[in-house]
Amino acid sequence: MRRFALLKCREFGACLGAASRDDHNVTEGCAAHYEGNLCLQCSPGYSRAGVGGCSKCPSPFWNHVAVIGGLFVVGIVVALVTRSQLGSAGKAKSLLSLKIKTLLTFVQGS
Repeated sequence: MRRFALLKCREFGACLGAASRDDHNVTEGCAAHYEGNLCLQCSPGYSRAGVGGCSKCPSPFWNHVAVIGGLFVVGIVVALVTRSQLGSAGKAKSLLSLKIKTLLTFVQGS
């Protein structure tokens, strides 16, 4: 005995619910840019945009700009932290600066 269950579409508006009556098979139609079981996958060229569904992927140019920009910002932060640490070498540390460093270490480890 076969059992069929109706499953609720998880992404509002993604499932069109087209049914085929031949052989009791139900085929599911998906809205544009969705595919797969319950229309949960994004079509090629689209990716998840948080909980808001599928959105078009940025061009490779903007992906490269974002990566290079991120690396640049990380490099600047590392340079500033290194310069600050080398400049304060051998000097007495304030209690506040030690508390902030301990807190930041804890946050990074979490």
